[in-house]
Order: sequence, then structure tokens, then C-alpha cells
Amino acid sequence: MFNSHSWALFNSYFIYISFLPTTLLIIVIVSYIQSYFNIIRYQITNMAMKMEVVFEDYFPSMVEKLGAKGFLNELRNGFCLLMDSEKRVITFESLKKNSSFLGLGDMSDDGLKNMIQEGDLNGDGSLDEMEFYVLMFRLSPDLMERSRMSFLEILALDDQEL
Repeated sequence: MFNSHSWALFNSYFIYISFLPTTLLIIVIVSYIQSYFNIIRYQITNMAMKMEVVFEDYFPSMVEKLGAKGFLNELRNGFCLLMDSEKRVITFESLKKNSSFLGLGDMSDDGLKNMIQEGDLNGDGSLDEMEFYVLMFRLSPDLMERSRMSFLEILALDDQEL
């Protein structure tokens, strides 16, 4: 469904965010998710136009600056800010409450529900920490490609040892 052109608009909203405080990183992550759904609407509306736009995905540069462990820690901090503290998952209610707190209160309930549904892999209506990480990686095509290449390199090393 998505190609490099459709991700272009998605990433054009980004600013360079290598060492932002956690609260700002969360704002960017929520904006990233919100932009993803805006792209879907944009893509459907403009399918006939076949527009070509250039984009850059900033998550990989954040990984380079923070390191893999630092990047995952920042994602974890983001998850903790968005989650329901009692249930330890991101629910529609916690996302609605905390996205408003982060200045994204203009998102519709349907948009927030779609965010949860997009990342909900086990069908429980919420995002646990692992589902949140998977969603963040899926929203970054460059990170997905780098992860795939690393996995293939590991497989190649295993084959050489046999």
C-alpha cells in the first residue's frame, strides 16, 4: 500500500530531533503517528494525481545519535507517558488524555482509535509495550530495512559457521 512516495509527505512534517527532552520526543512520536493517518487520507484523495515527493526518515539518525539502547529507552519513555498507569498499556482513553496534554487534542476520536487499532497485534484493544515498539518501527521504513539487513547479516554469519 505504501511506497517511497507515500512516505514522503509523512516525513516532511519532521524536524531534526536527535537530543530532544523526552516530552518533546513524545510529541514527535504522537505527531509521527498522526501524520501516518493523514497520509492515508492524503493518498486516497490524491491517488489519481500520482504525486512524487521526496522524504527523509529521521528515526535512523536518532538511532545513530542515541545508539540502539538509547533510542529504545526514549521509545520506552514515550510509551510510559502515553500508557494507562494502572493497566500498563496504551488505551484509547490514555492516548486521548495524554495526546491532549501534549498539544494534539484536535485529533478526532476516530483518529485515536485508528492509531490503537493499527498497532494492536493481539486484538485486545490496547497497545502493550512491544506492540508500541513494533508500530514505531513499522512507521519508519528506513529502520525496517536496516533491521532486515542486520537480520540477513546474522543469518549469513550463522551459515558460515556451519
